[in-house]
This record gives sequence, structure tokens and C-alpha cells, in this order.
Amino acid sequence: MREAFVRMIKTLVLLVLMMGMSIGAMAYNKLPPSTEALFITQLVAYEKVLREEKDIVVYVMKAPEVAKALNKIIGTDIGTSKLAKVISGDLIPDERYDILYIGAEEDVQTAIYYTRKFKVLSVTGNTSLVDDGVTLGLGTSGGKPKYLLNLSAARAEGATWDPAVLRFELSE
Repeated sequence: MREAFVRMIKTLVLLVLMMGMSIGAMAYNKLPPSTEALFITQLVAYEKVLREEKDIVVYVMKAPEVAKALNKIIGTDIGTSKLAKVISGDLIPDERYDILYIGAEEDVQTAIYYTRKFKVLSVTGNTSLVDDGVTLGLGTSGGKPKYLLNLSAARAEGATWDPAVLRFELSE
């Protein structure tokens, strides 16, 4: 009984935090690609399915600088998984990847359709896209790195986040 109550409180806190963060999403600035790449690997370790996938493949759409940064850290541990491969392109992929990084605002609706259809985690460095349905947004505000997590989008993509993600702080 107590565990259910604690879980409910954590969920409510997460929802309140996410609503508050989402409102200010447009005020966030972009992080450097190398910092984004690092934070993607750190945050994905809190997603219960991906952290146990073994080899994680990321498709980076219209963000070659982020793809380059992720390629530099191939082999990085993500929970018990590892970043195995990074593919870059300008179009929505035809096959399923584990993570789709969305680099361009004009592609967001098509990208969201893809991530929900194939149960792929969506990530972006444009935090305003979190309000449009992307699951994870990375940015900076007041000189500090920030992340936004859209729980509705996560659920639609089949993602399950460890509540410990609430205590995660972005730091290089």
C-alpha cells in the first residue's frame, strides 16, 4: 500500500514538473552537439526498455553535427546496453531504429507518426518540439543544461521511464 502511494506521489510530482517545464520550453537555447550526445546517452539509461536492449542504434535526422558527436562516443554504456551505431539522414527512415533524433522543426509531425508507429524514442535539441509531441528535449536555460520529458509522448512511443530520472541533473 505504501509503495503504491509513493509511486503515485512520484508520478504526480513528475507530471507537475513536466507541465511546468513544458510551458517554458520555447525559452531554452541549444546545447553544443557534443553535450547533447553525452546527455542523450546519460538520460536514455533511465528508459527501462532501451537500457536493456544490448546494442542501441540512433537515427539522426537533419542534424549532422549531432550525428558526428554521437559517432565519437559509439561504445558508450547506456545502462546494460551500449551505443552501437549512429545513422544520419535527411528523411524519415524506412526501418525501425531505437532512437530518432529530430533536427528540423518542419519534420516533427511525420517524425512523431514514425516514432509512435514503430515504438521509437524521439529526442530533439529543439525544446519547443516537446510541446508538439517529442518525448525528450535538451537545451540550456540561464547557462545551465536542462531536459524536458513529455510523458504522454513517451507512453505513445512505448517508453517507460525510471522515476529516478527526476533526480538526474545534467552536468558535463
